[in-house]
Amino acid sequence: MILSANKWQLEHSFSFFMSDTFWDDENEYAGDPFSSGKTKIKLEKLNLKVGDTFLFLYDYGDEHRFKIKVLSI
Repeated sequence: MILSANKWQLEHSFSFFMSDTFWDDENEYAGDPFSSGKTKIKLEKLNLKVGDTFLFLYDYGDEHRFKIKVLSI
């Protein structure tokens, strides 16, 4: 939804940081649109609850940063 709202294509690497701290390697889920070995994780495995927050970083060069809040499950 963030990419679509900004009219971006999936052209850059990105990360989700579950600890609410950018560049926290231990709590990071990263993606690279150019990687053939993509790792997928199902949302239910993250045990998210309403009110939880986490961070999204898109494009490591420009560092577009977003804070995401879970509104519903």
